[in-house]
Amino acid sequence: MMRGASVLIASGVALQSNETSTYSVLVLGDWGGSSDSRPTTSMETAVISGMANVASSKGSAMTLLLGDNFYHSGIKNSDRFDAGFEKAFSTSKSGFKDMPFYAIAGNHDHLGNVKVQIDYNGKGSGRWNFPDYDYTVDKTLPDGKKLRVCMFDSVKNTGLSHMFDNGTMLVAEGPTDLQAASVSWSKLESCLNSDADYLFTAAHYPAYSGCQHGSVMANTQLPDLLTKYNAHGHLAGHDHCMQHIERDGQFHVVAGAGSDGWYSYKSISGAQWYMSSNNHGSVTGGFAELEITSSGVKVIFYDNSGQQIHASGAKAPRSAFGVEVV
Repeated sequence: MMRGASVLIASGVALQSNETSTYSVLVLGDWGGSSDSRPTTSMETAVISGMANVASSKGSAMTLLLGDNFYHSGIKNSDRFDAGFEKAFSTSKSGFKDMPFYAIAGNHDHLGNVKVQIDYNGKGSGRWNFPDYDYTVDKTLPDGKKLRVCMFDSVKNTGLSHMFDNGTMLVAEGPTDLQAASVSWSKLESCLNSDADYLFTAAHYPAYSGCQHGSVMANTQLPDLLTKYNAHGHLAGHDHCMQHIERDGQFHVVAGAGSDGWYSYKSISGAQWYMSSNNHGSVTGGFAELEITSSGVKVIFYDNSGQQIHASGAKAPRSAFGVEVV
């Protein structure tokens, strides 16, 4: 199957493609190699290979990259993009040839210069999309329905959440720049005030998680905003595991198993499924997908080979639960 028709509002550039009855969005966090001298890891390479298989077989329209794009200390110049992005997601893989990738920053990215990643927007093969710290991705689906993803910088909004090499945790205690955070929250609310049929937020930090970093954004504005605007859910990484959580009728997706080993898990309210160090067996990483069909949107999780290992039920367009969509 081929990719559906799409439009990106953030850059004002229309990206058109052929129609299909299924619209597929791949979701990956915590994927960015190890260092300048080791720009990819074996776990990452395996996961990307599985993503290419799914992208090719399902005609995936785009990939959301949910932060920690460059381990372990971000980047200070663009030298690492060639090996760390262009070759990692090589255009020689048919599923990636014309695919746009939409990135947002994670805590490790903030240890370097995030502006370097923003400045690479549209450069190289042209597939890297990162126009600003916060931005909107709008897509028109093959059936005419609309998908909106509100990409935002959760590190800037929430503060630094980090796991040190010795396993100790730094808990996010709020933004360092209150004014910048306030502006960012206002942008997010404006983005959510939408008539889109399918509406998601996407950032590095999860609202809810049973893995080691925990529910980083549970006590921020995010949960209330998701409820206020009847969003379908929140997509995140940060915790090196995979989780399907449902709270208040929303999907909470954690897809942080891209590059750097598994974290452990403890049960959390609303948990529907997880994969972590507790139960990963021989699975070497994984990723998620939003699959939108006539039945609605559901979340699918895959292992590193591209084998489906879990799928949610479908959630209907927002018009089905009282949101006016024009």
